[in-house]
Amino acid sequence: MAAQNPMHSSFKEAFPTVPQPVSKQALTVAGISIAVYGLNELTSDAREVACLWLLHPHGTASDTSLLMTYLSSYIFPSSDRAIVMNLVLGVSLGGHAAWQCLVHDARVSAAIIVIGCPDYFSLMSDRARLSKLASWVDSPAPGTYFLGSRDFPAGLVTAVEMHDPAAMLLGKLDGPIRQIDEAPPSPVEQARLLPLMKRLFLGKRILNLSGSTDKLVPYKCGEGFIRWLRAAAAPGGWFADRVHVEDILFDNVGHQMSQEMVTEAIRFIAQTLQNQSFTRVDKSSRI
Repeated sequence: MAAQNPMHSSFKEAFPTVPQPVSKQALTVAGISIAVYGLNELTSDAREVACLWLLHPHGTASDTSLLMTYLSSYIFPSSDRAIVMNLVLGVSLGGHAAWQCLVHDARVSAAIIVIGCPDYFSLMSDRARLSKLASWVDSPAPGTYFLGSRDFPAGLVTAVEMHDPAAMLLGKLDGPIRQIDEAPPSPVEQARLLPLMKRLFLGKRILNLSGSTDKLVPYKCGEGFIRWLRAAAAPGGWFADRVHVEDILFDNVGHQMSQEMVTEAIRFIAQTLQNQSFTRVDKSSRI
């Protein structure tokens, strides 16, 4: 039986009356089929445009970054307008991709991550434990041999270490689920982390939305990293005022984008658009 679409009913619940139709234009950009909404609604004097990239449960970060490079040439061929701000909103696998876009593409100012995870090692280790894979159970301590096994080959470990936010900053797991000390890193560790933190997060805004009863992407799998990042960014933290992080866990919500999540996402997007310090595009990309 196919997994239920996590976005199946949320928008119908959030908007019981039918919203005003928005224009839609189908395009193929760099070989990728996309839909662009809202072009016809732009006023004649609009010269600077913010683009919200919607990453559905099958989205990828590399494709999104490629599209960012070429989209303006397709939708504004006369160069009379410019995209000056990019935001991403991703759900489920699209949420994983939103984390990737945020940390690897300097053009992304903000991300709304819905039921996604920034810690792939923790997520897949938890699934291996639940599945009772031999690579998990047949070891001196459960999970010791999982990373690097046939179930999670060394090549995948290397790829995760290159791209995954938690792995890039905190390395491999030291147990089934990442355990984090929220105390500030030592001066030596801060010296190592600071250049990387600036490259990945400086000046960006993050909204992480999770369900307390989500069994497919449990909140606990990304909780350690989120708490570590929030502690660093909090007032008085060692990375204070350099990244904005919001983390909301919704009671009795599973692997779905609930009505309350839609409301929070809209609120966050509106606040981000009003924040003038996030309105300019850095044209570089690391993906």
